[in-house]
Amino acid sequence: MSRHSDTSDHESFTVGDRPRVMASSGVADLSVTVGEPGSVEVHFPSGGGDRYRIQQSGDRITIRPEERTGLRTSISIELAVPPATDVKLATASGDIEVVGEVNDVDVSSASGDVHIAGAGGAVRIKSASGDIDVGDTDDMVEVTTVSGDVRLGDASGSVTIHTASGDIRMSGLDDICAVNSVSGDVAVRRCDASDISVRTMSGDVVLGLPSRRRVELDFESVAGDMRNDIEPGGGGEPEGTISVRCRSVSGDLTLRSCE
Repeated sequence: MSRHSDTSDHESFTVGDRPRVMASSGVADLSVTVGEPGSVEVHFPSGGGDRYRIQQSGDRITIRPEERTGLRTSISIELAVPPATDVKLATASGDIEVVGEVNDVDVSSASGDVHIAGAGGAVRIKSASGDIDVGDTDDMVEVTTVSGDVRLGDASGSVTIHTASGDIRMSGLDDICAVNSVSGDVAVRRCDASDISVRTMSGDVVLGLPSRRRVELDFESVAGDMRNDIEPGGGGEPEGTISVRCRSVSGDLTLRSCE
C-alpha cells in the first residue's frame, strides 16, 4: 500500500513494530524525536508541505522534495517517530538532529551540523562540511567527514572515524577503534578498548588509559614525540591489555592516566 501527500503541513501515519523513516531534502533542517508507538508524525512550517512528497509502503515512510519546486529557501522538517525506528536522513544543506531512543541511524550531509543522541543501533554518518556530535552509543559508529569537528560520547561498540580536517574528541571507548585524520587533533578521555589505531598527518594525539592495564605500544612519527604521563600502578596483575598503534607525520602522542 502506498499513500502520499503534497499539500498538508502535518501528516500522521500508522505503522507497525518495525518502522523505517527515510527523509531527503535539498535545502532543509531535519529534526527527529521519539514520539508515540505505532505513529509517525511529520510537521512542516506553514506552506512548506506542498514542496515535499510523503509516501507510505507498509512500515516504511519516505519523504522527498517534489522535483518541480526548485527548493531554494531553507525550511525545517520535524518528525516524531516510534521508539526503535530505523532512520535514514540526507540533506544537501541543512542541520540534522536525531534525539531519542531510535534504532539504526544513517545520515548523509553535504553542508550542515549533525547531532545524534540516544540511538540504540548502529550510527553511520557521512558529511562534507559541518560539525558532528554523537552521544553515548551501544552499537557501532562510523563517521566520514571532510571538514568539521567530531565529538563522540561513551562508545560501547566499535568506532571508525575518517576525517580530512577537524578535531576529534571522544569521551570513552570500550571496543576497537580506528581513526584516520589528515589535519586535526585526536583526544580520548578514557580508552579501555582492546585495540586503538590512529593515523594522522598533522595533529596531536592524546589518549587517557585506565590503571592496571598492559599497554602494547607501536608508535612511529616523522617529526613528533611520544610522552608517557601515566602514573605508576600499585602492582598486581594487569586487568587487561590495550594495543595502541599510532602513525604520524607531524604530531605528538601523549598517554595519560584516567579514572
